Amino acid sequence: MGAQLDQTPSQVHKRGEGKSLSQILSEPEPEERYLLKPILERGDKGFVVSSYKTGKTLFLTQLTLCLSSGIPFLDFEVPSPVKVLYVRFELKDFRFRKRLDLMVNGLGGLDKVKIEPIFELARGFNITNEKDFEWLLNLIQKHMAEVLLLDPLYKIAPLDLKDTANAMPLIRRYDSIIEAYPDLSIITAHHMRKQAGNEKESWDSTYGPMFFFADMDFEIKIKLEHRKNPDFIFEHISNDVSIDSFTFKRDPKTLLYYVSNPKDDHVKEIICYVEQNKPTKGTLKRWMAATFGYTRRQGTDVIDRMIKSGHLDYEGRGTRGKLIIKPVRLV
Repeated sequence: MGAQLDQTPSQVHKRGEGKSLSQILSEPEPEERYLLKPILERGDKGFVVSSYKTGKTLFLTQLTLCLSSGIPFLDFEVPSPVKVLYVRFELKDFRFRKRLDLMVNGLGGLDKVKIEPIFELARGFNITNEKDFEWLLNLIQKHMAEVLLLDPLYKIAPLDLKDTANAMPLIRRYDSIIEAYPDLSIITAHHMRKQAGNEKESWDSTYGPMFFFADMDFEIKIKLEHRKNPDFIFEHISNDVSIDSFTFKRDPKTLLYYVSNPKDDHVKEIICYVEQNKPTKGTLKRWMAATFGYTRRQGTDVIDRMIKSGHLDYEGRGTRGKLIIKPVRLV
């Protein structure tokens, strides 16, 4: 394994004769490779970012448990359970076991976990050090990991992340991991921080070297508008997948994040809004997203369900139609 670390990409990859446009387009579609639909694919590299004390570790822990159990995470489907290796570089705190216990029980107990995840503490780790990097590769191989969580970024190596010269050593290490394990997905977590003289939090100032930021396949940003506001905002950036931002919550008893499932909890409010505004489906979905934190998918489900149940009716054709309260027929 160690010899492979010194190989350049040109040595690792075989060079072909190139493919024409028609050859590329005529190739069969690859089989689905999603570990978490649609945001996490095999071989992906991505970030989970949030402000300090927002609950990023809880977010990653729940993601680990859901991937290991095949349980949907924030309404994103997990096609089948996978092996997760969660490497933490910060000192363990005595509450971690208690938090883990609450979350496991909240998801249905240890029996729900199909493939047990591995949690590893790596004090004084340096990914640019050959021995430390070899240890990480051996750990991935030993546990046959399919998802690798590295938390947090700023302790992955003793490098100044503001210095762009430090970007390439990190990128090369990530590339070497993916070259050794092409089906492994890597997620790295880090804090966001405020720019000097600017109250807004910056993605740029989070990573320092923008080359490292640009090399990632996706970014998930967890945002808490106000400390007294219990709602979180999920924002996703990717060149390949477009996902609308949505609001989610955290249960204080189980510490689990969840998206409010709109069953019958807001029927009266929705009926009142439709009665007063006669909105299009798109307008109603935007209103439900702003008012209740529903995703577009949930909004569509709610509208379809309320039409089917007879609460709402649809006048017109296509996208120009209006939603109305279904008139009561007198017999």
